[in-house]
Amino acid sequence: MVNPDPIRVRSSEPRALDDHARDNLRFIRETMERAGSFTAVPGWGGIAMGITALGAAAIASTQASPMAWLLTWIAEAALAIAIAA
Repeated sequence: MVNPDPIRVRSSEPRALDDHARDNLRFIRETMERAGSFTAVPGWGGIAMGITALGAAAIASTQASPMAWLLTWIAEAALAIAIAA
């Protein structure tokens, strides 16, 4: 009968706990550095999109027809995409 457990090769000496902790901290730091350097939309772009959305909300609230309301928000969506790009 075949043993279902895989054969594990152990190193001759156990790894020190502080070495393992240092490696983990190094990995976390490097990951955070990479994550912090990339954002889909910069902060100022998000602020600009929010301001234009507030303006669109004010304009859309005065529209008489549902179609005009929808066109206002479609125009705002296009503007937000342009800002994000």
